Amino acid sequence: MDSDEKPTENKQAGIFSSPNLTVDTEKLAGLGRNTSTARTQGSQSAVKSTAGKKRNVIPLIIAAAVILVVGGVVAGVALSKNVSQGSGSAVESRQKFDQFATYLLFMESSTNLSGEYEPGHSYQLSEHFYSETPDDDYWETSGLLLKNAVEAYSAMQNGQSQDMLSRLQDYQTRFKVLHTCHTLGDPTQDQLIASYTASGLEGAKAFVENYYSPLTDIESATAQEITNGKIIYNQLYLDYLDAAFKGGCIKDGKIAQQCSGGGDSAMSTLDYLDLLGEMNLAENAASALVLNLVDDLEEQCWTIHGELSNTVSVLLSYPKGVA
Repeated sequence: MDSDEKPTENKQAGIFSSPNLTVDTEKLAGLGRNTSTARTQGSQSAVKSTAGKKRNVIPLIIAAAVILVVGGVVAGVALSKNVSQGSGSAVESRQKFDQFATYLLFMESSTNLSGEYEPGHSYQLSEHFYSETPDDDYWETSGLLLKNAVEAYSAMQNGQSQDMLSRLQDYQTRFKVLHTCHTLGDPTQDQLIASYTASGLEGAKAFVENYYSPLTDIESATAQEITNGKIIYNQLYLDYLDAAFKGGCIKDGKIAQQCSGGGDSAMSTLDYLDLLGEMNLAENAASALVLNLVDDLEEQCWTIHGELSNTVSVLLSYPKGVA
């Protein structure tokens, strides 16, 4: 072969025979691995990011739940406390009234009135009112216990009824009326004669009205009715004294025996009997009012006890936070 002859080219090599254009398969494989790794790492990063966000939300949810639970507990405690205070006040009110009632009726110290009212039974209130032996301690203690009961009901925070409060206050007023009647009594014959002798008929009648002023000063229809009956009776009696005085039947501040029936007085027997009939009517009316007051105060002890007990039962039956 001549030295000038060129070597034959390999035409089968094509474009890939160029060294500059040759693809490095190892780099391609590495690039594939890198891309796969990057995708894997990106996916893992996304998962980690999502998981991280979830982990960040969970504490917030837990914190919110804790706040709700704690708030609910605090609110529940507060509501429970309100119910407890309401029922507690109601219980205290009933117990204080029962303490008054058991003392008034039986002169016993108990916070629970038992049994039921028995008409015609001689309770301590009746015995002390009609007793000729005064017992100031009984009346003062009864009045103080009743005052405590009314104040306890008035201070109730839940379940208080204005109607019941008014009834308790009215009961307290009527007890005062009865106590005043017992304390005052009625003017004696000697007092009436002395007043008539000193001031005449009209002056003596004014004395009677003033005598019962502690009753008339009480704002109570019952007090006014009882007072009116007592005043009418005593003023009618003064009319009799006036006739007896004019007939010369009053001697040494006393009505002479023979004039006690009106026989020798300036008043005729018929007039005297008429006057006596009017006096009896007035006296009986006043006495009946007082007797009814005594019986009613005794019976109302059980009535009020029952209603206060119902209030306690209702309060304790409420769900917490409703009372």
